[in-house]
Amino acid sequence: MGERYTSDPIELPKAGPGAVSRADLVFYGVDHSSSSFIARIFLDKPDADATTPIDDHSYAGSFTIFGHGGARHPLRTRTHGTWPDQSLAA
Repeated sequence: MGERYTSDPIELPKAGPGAVSRADLVFYGVDHSSSSFIARIFLDKPDADATTPIDDHSYAGSFTIFGHGGARHPLRTRTHGTWPDQSLAA
């Protein structure tokens, strides 16, 4: 299981009931150099953990990171190089 992260409180704009119909969460600095993982987001539930069900009222969604696994990509010309000038058919 990965490392648990709890953010500092997020200040919300002052708005009346029903004034906000959507909110986007943007995550910076997410490490994708290791294994792939799924992050589940819970709002106002600091005790949420891997056993907290997604039908909990605080569940806001999830995102998936497809990690690099620390391996060098076989199409790279060097570890921090550029992609070769060639096309691949998938």
